[in-house]
Amino acid sequence: MVKIINLRTKNIITKQPPKPLKCNVCGCDYNERVGGISGNIKYAPDVNILDVAFCGICTVGVVQMLVDNQDKGI
Repeated sequence: MVKIINLRTKNIITKQPPKPLKCNVCGCDYNERVGGISGNIKYAPDVNILDVAFCGICTVGVVQMLVDNQDKGI
């Protein structure tokens, strides 16, 4: 729980922090500061198909697979 205090009016607002995203590959907590990537795959500008999030380790693995298979034409 997070409390936000307005110093001028002395109002206190209590809010719940957002739930952390989970990596779609391994299920660990996603963190963009440590190299994670998040976004969504869109069918059209206004139609989301899939929300994706990858942790830093899975991001490196996916990029490494792309680099390894770059010349194979897969």
